[in-house]
Amino acid sequence: MASTEPVSEQSASDLVALQSPDESDRRANYIKLGAANGLLIGLAVVAGFWLPKIIALARLPVDFPYAGIILNTVFILTICTLTGWLTSRLNKIWLTLLLWLGTGVIITVSLGGLPLTGQNWFIWLTDARFRGLPIFVWPERILWWYFVVGSFLFLFIITGLALLQDYRLERAQLELKGNGRWSIRTFLIIFLPTLLVTLGAYAIPDLIGNAARDGLAYTQQGIEGSRNYTGDDLFGYSLASGFNYSALDGVLEEIDGPYTLVPGELDPFGASFTAVAHFDNGAWVNCLVNIEYINATYLNFCTDGSLPYTAGFARLLTGQPFPETCRNCAIAVDDTWQNWLADRAPQLTDSPQFEFVAQQGSYVLMRAASPAGDYAIECMFQGIKQVSLLYCTEEIRD
Repeated sequence: MASTEPVSEQSASDLVALQSPDESDRRANYIKLGAANGLLIGLAVVAGFWLPKIIALARLPVDFPYAGIILNTVFILTICTLTGWLTSRLNKIWLTLLLWLGTGVIITVSLGGLPLTGQNWFIWLTDARFRGLPIFVWPERILWWYFVVGSFLFLFIITGLALLQDYRLERAQLELKGNGRWSIRTFLIIFLPTLLVTLGAYAIPDLIGNAARDGLAYTQQGIEGSRNYTGDDLFGYSLASGFNYSALDGVLEEIDGPYTLVPGELDPFGASFTAVAHFDNGAWVNCLVNIEYINATYLNFCTDGSLPYTAGFARLLTGQPFPETCRNCAIAVDDTWQNWLADRAPQLTDSPQFEFVAQQGSYVLMRAASPAGDYAIECMFQGIKQVSLLYCTEEIRD
């Protein structure tokens, strides 16, 4: 005879825990779909925000500017995949909403900070001379929540996808093949909504990197356009073209041959950016680009960038007066290093030979050697508009 006794709470929990193999497989497939959904969202963010910038950087003669982008890409893909996995595993609508919204906020802030960190790490690993120096820093005028406010469309889309995640994953699961493999319909159900994420990421303003990237592009356009111009009225050509090629009028004879651009210095108020061009022929040009909001608007002027680090350096060592053409050549130096230089200046004689060694950002490494080449010092300077001496080391040669 069948028993009519009620099932105990312990027995009920045991029955719930004993899932059928099919149910267990469905659960595992659902979680895998959630992780894949997160990964595709991460890829959409990278494609929308970074791909246009990678294309722009690829056109510029700069030394490997992608380290920060790679670090940020890895971070975005990781956090999105983890969020997709965790939300599908917990499967609570309010947790899904909160976790994805939090992930969206973290992503927007990371778009500003991690590229700076990654580029610094890359420089420190590849050039020990600049190790530990803050080459690229987060501007004080830009607060982290500016990125969040500027990413309203992106966060709105992320929130919408979070609300629909369970519905989308269930639909995608129904389209799986019998062995759990994806069908084309499964892929499309997961993939197509992420195109909205690409659009939202594309609309996020690059509050930190855009000014430098635009400034380098303006400098490249100025260099290429001015030296390719064959006429005798560069000013008139500038008026006709709408671009100030005459900004390079004073350095036209120097800008010949291959060159490398270096992001130099951003004004603390974000009103201007200095791009640096080092030519294989030894020429060194600094170009000031006007910035409005985060976009370059005008190539202002270009000058010989070596003067503060040669004429200014010479004055520290020998007391020689600055050339009349030397603007902002005075170098700030504390008494300790001024005395250090004074003690070693006699070994360099009255005619030291100056040599550019390397530059990263606004940090410049210079060498001053005696004419005979038997003694030299290397000094690290920081700044472009206002140059400061950070430290020096001496090099004794046999």
